[in-house]
Amino acid sequence: VKATERNFNVLIEEANVQAASLYFNILTAKQDLEIANVNQQINEKLLVITEEKVKLGKVSKDEKLQLEIELDNAKLSVSRAKLDLKNAQNNLNTFLGQSLNVVQETYIVPLPESELNINMEALLDAFKTLSPQLINYQIAMLETEDELRQTKNDYGFQAELQASIGLARGDEKLATIYSDPFDEQQLNISLNVPILDWGRRRSALKQVELKKKALKINFDQQVLDIENALKERVQRLENMQVEVKLLEQILNKTEQRFEISNQRYVLGDIDITNLTLAQREKDFAKRNYITALRNYWISYYELRALSSYDISKNEKIKYK
Repeated sequence: VKATERNFNVLIEEANVQAASLYFNILTAKQDLEIANVNQQINEKLLVITEEKVKLGKVSKDEKLQLEIELDNAKLSVSRAKLDLKNAQNNLNTFLGQSLNVVQETYIVPLPESELNINMEALLDAFKTLSPQLINYQIAMLETEDELRQTKNDYGFQAELQASIGLARGDEKLATIYSDPFDEQQLNISLNVPILDWGRRRSALKQVELKKKALKINFDQQVLDIENALKERVQRLENMQVEVKLLEQILNKTEQRFEISNQRYVLGDIDITNLTLAQREKDFAKRNYITALRNYWISYYELRALSSYDISKNEKIKYK
């Protein structure tokens, strides 16, 4: 694979990372707006019920005030979420080169891969053979080899050959010098052999060789660091896949708990404080779930960009 193709593949994957981040900004803003709208609608209905309960003396005005505060906060969240959503959509449109007026109605929430069985050995091989770092190292090593050869030439055996040809004439009188001249040919050979250079050649060669050695050591260390990072990222991605499933279960349970708490509040079995607690747990679980999905997909594309390996198909990345 040519260097330009390698760089192109990595650029595509890095663009995917950025696109995923911008896309999830929209999903997060949409979720916040949905949470705020639902909370506003629920609190408006509960406030009507609470006002009747206050008249009947079943609840205190303190509970009514707390519910009014929750309603005002929900309205404030709606306003902020609408602005965040608009900005997130504009940012994605700008990234895609689309008009800011383009508004997509439906945004699919991408779920994790059903199962990841990453071939770690093949992934590391793809990194070692396709990574742009390898090209940069090879270029640097070639430059160092050229520098080493040039240094040897500068301080090596040197010979210089000079030749000249012309006309010559000698006389006491100036006028006769330029009459009937005879040919003159000269051959001068000079040979420069460095007998003593006070260690300059050895020192220069040593510096270049040390530079070459340091370059290799540094590259080997970089490869080792990235290999360790790749292994950690694979493990983290697999853990995230499990984490997303657990957070989805928690989300379903908190939604069920809130529905039950809402019904119990209407029946007068619990107070507004317990209802608010259940509502916030539900909202917190929703945000945790979408955040976990965001982290999963960004890590997914970062791993592809770093390794040049398609972890879902278990093959090297190559765009045509």
